[in-house]
Amino acid sequence: MDLGELTKVHLKSVKTRVTKRDGSVLVEKRGGEGYIQEVVKEGDDFGWRPAFLEEQESGVSKLVPRVWDGNVGLNGRWVASNSGVGDGGGGDGDGLTSTSAPSSKTFRIVTYNVWFSSRHQQSRANYLFNLLSSLSPPPSIICLQEVTPQFLGWLRDSVWVKEFYFLSDSIGTTFKGSFAYGVLMMVRRDDPELALKGFKSYVLPSQMNREVVVAEIDVGGRGVQIATAHLESLDATRMREEQLKYILGGEVLGEGGERLLVVDMNFDEGSQEENEIKDGWIDVWKKIGKGDGCTMPMDDHVNRPTRIDRVFGNLTGLEPQVIERVGLEGFEVNGEEKRGGERGGERTRSRSTSGEGLKELAKDLAQKLLAPSSPKGSRKGKGQKKQDAFAVGVMELENISDHFGLMCDFEFVHNNKDEKI
Repeated sequence: MDLGELTKVHLKSVKTRVTKRDGSVLVEKRGGEGYIQEVVKEGDDFGWRPAFLEEQESGVSKLVPRVWDGNVGLNGRWVASNSGVGDGGGGDGDGLTSTSAPSSKTFRIVTYNVWFSSRHQQSRANYLFNLLSSLSPPPSIICLQEVTPQFLGWLRDSVWVKEFYFLSDSIGTTFKGSFAYGVLMMVRRDDPELALKGFKSYVLPSQMNREVVVAEIDVGGRGVQIATAHLESLDATRMREEQLKYILGGEVLGEGGERLLVVDMNFDEGSQEENEIKDGWIDVWKKIGKGDGCTMPMDDHVNRPTRIDRVFGNLTGLEPQVIERVGLEGFEVNGEEKRGGERGGERTRSRSTSGEGLKELAKDLAQKLLAPSSPKGSRKGKGQKKQDAFAVGVMELENISDHFGLMCDFEFVHNNKDEKI
């Protein structure tokens, strides 16, 4: 045998193709003598690109609705579901019905910022769940802001949620940031006249990882788009303006049809951000609400009550029938406070504390203990003292959140702007 043959490396020829995160394809070839050749080809050369890459670049993601399936595993599990989506409801085909489900021409929306604070968090969550599950007729759509993974865990374990709702997220994969929290949508799945067509999320211009989630539904065969978001917090007027421009600019909610925006705006009535809400959009509370509609009894950034939670509509055949605040009634938590959830102490329902009463308490406290209020609609800048309404005792009773919720009923009364049904 030739000495040169002994020094050669005899390896089996192999070929490896690796798809990289940027969509390109790396091909490695190793010949019988150990020669390695690298060939890089763009993903487009193969006629495809990974879906996740396109979503990352566009900032738009389809969210597969999650539904409870009691037949999966030992105890059931939340699973991805297309059954019942876009076909007139019916959920996962388990035949669930509700005698109080909304009619084909009406539906109800509830929105609530649930407050990410660990202060009596589980007790507050349980009280909110009792409130939402006891509403009659039940909400067709529930929009929640400041949802933490822990709160989501309690919510998805609730029997009424498992039985009656699709979730836009069941494990918190859409929540982002160093302290993860986000927005969540729930759509009723037991009404044959209410069909969920799908969920989408859109990344907002933000320094706080904010996004908007959109549900497309059919109500009695009529299409409606509903968006919920939690706009930028604190002294971020320009960022909130950019977020509103994006949401209302046509890409998120399109043009025409029935469109609803259900938002924690993080700015009060009269703020300059309202200039971004163009003609054609109505503030439902200003149209049919009674009173000033304060949804934050003490805004700790401006030291006064504010109306930062809103429902806006750009409507043709839909008309709002009722809008009112929910969660005005407080409750007591007995026993030592447990941060991050209540493991001890029963919570008991107590006397009602009205929103107007809380507002008066907040006003009195602001005059006695706090600096003068900031100009209407403004947010406090850096370095200014912030006061926690709970820490100084504005609320004698514990409330579900530092916000009140909103409940709004809509009805199709026109086929278009001029033709009455």
